[in-house]
Amino acid sequence: MLNQQTLDNNKNNDGNVEQQPSSSSSSIQLAEKISKPTKKFKRNSTYSLSSKNSDKKSSSSSSFKLFTTTATDLIIDQFLRFNQQTIKMINCLSCPSETDPQMKESNKNDKKLKQWNRNESEVINMLLLGAGESGKTTIIKQMKILHIKGFSHEERLKKLQEIKQNVFESIKELTSNMEYLNPPIELVNPMNQPSLNFIKKLDTTQMETYDYPDEFFEHTKRLWSDPGIQACYLRSNEFFLIDSAKYFLDMIDKIRNPDYEPSDQDILRSRKRTSELQKIEFKVKVPKQNGGKMQPFCMYDVGGQRGERRKWFQAFIGIKAILFVVDSSSFDTKLREDGKTNRLKESIDLFKEVWSSSYLNKSGIILFMNKQDILKEKIQRGHRIENYFPEYKDYKLPKNKHEVEEEYEYRKARDFILDKFFQVTKDRNVCKHRFFSHFTTATDTNNIKFVFDDVHYCFMKENFDYII
Repeated sequence: MLNQQTLDNNKNNDGNVEQQPSSSSSSIQLAEKISKPTKKFKRNSTYSLSSKNSDKKSSSSSSFKLFTTTATDLIIDQFLRFNQQTIKMINCLSCPSETDPQMKESNKNDKKLKQWNRNESEVINMLLLGAGESGKTTIIKQMKILHIKGFSHEERLKKLQEIKQNVFESIKELTSNMEYLNPPIELVNPMNQPSLNFIKKLDTTQMETYDYPDEFFEHTKRLWSDPGIQACYLRSNEFFLIDSAKYFLDMIDKIRNPDYEPSDQDILRSRKRTSELQKIEFKVKVPKQNGGKMQPFCMYDVGGQRGERRKWFQAFIGIKAILFVVDSSSFDTKLREDGKTNRLKESIDLFKEVWSSSYLNKSGIILFMNKQDILKEKIQRGHRIENYFPEYKDYKLPKNKHEVEEEYEYRKARDFILDKFFQVTKDRNVCKHRFFSHFTTATDTNNIKFVFDDVHYCFMKENFDYII
């Protein structure tokens, strides 16, 4: 690797190899070059490298250009980690005889260099953290779609039962809560009362073993078309309802079809509470100029509900990076566990706990401000953040020229929520981390691909062992 770098560095602009000085002098020059400190970020600093750029489209060619322009700096930074040892090794490489007294030291350093190369290909462990229903499991599914050839026919059929359970849960929650809202809601069409009675008699504890007859789907379809149920759905922030309720209730006829096989988007939208640690392993190709190898990743997803958080600390050892996922649209909803605590405030408190944890003082933290699509929809429907965060009234954000009002209101809400998490990172009394943030929609494969490529690039550029 060293000889190839030396060769590449001596090529002129025409691609020809320029005349090189003697082996000894070239070694000294290279040693002097890598011994000079390169520009690095300070250890105790906080950054948001991509939050402003996540809305912009990125092509593979632009990403390749970024890697190409920084390849030399990356190689120099990597060698710098072994500064003194590498300098000794380079000087030894110029020795003409294997009987030279320094040869033994050279062999030792050569072994260290080989070990370093092996370390570069070691698995990068990443831990997914965040409150319940934030979208962590959806990120895991996206990694499978993007990096592990997606879902097999058998896996899709298994997800079908999960989707049916989502339909069951959604219609049960809607019919069970409509009479308890203030003011309560009733069916508009009295002809749908038999369907309401049928659904109310179903036992939620039998959801996983229910055989889902066609009668169930017919009653569900009738209720979902009733304006009263639709009005209840629009007030679903007053009780717990999965985000994908409308998505699946709108496709009842498709789901009830015996030949139905879930698509990628259907699987991404399906929901199941995570109570056990999940792990996914995948590989991402490193750019050719940096070796062209496949970099292995291991991503862990742990339960986001309160009862599962005690298990998190068992997975902290050796974790290089934490992906903290936030449901940005949860500003007006309450926890499933207690029905009282604001879910966004719960996420902020949890982020504080993670940021200040002594177990994580060497971990980089990437913040995924997730569910931007739902946040935008809520803002456009008139949901008001100031009803839950009074300080929003005084939040100022410059308006872009020619920006329409509803787009500005969404951007203002988005940035306000992000700033809530930035404030945590500015606390001087707790440890600092490398910090990146992204606006994400976990069900959008293209968005997650761009974001993860950006995250991977940041890790490559900043050299994991130094910053994370």
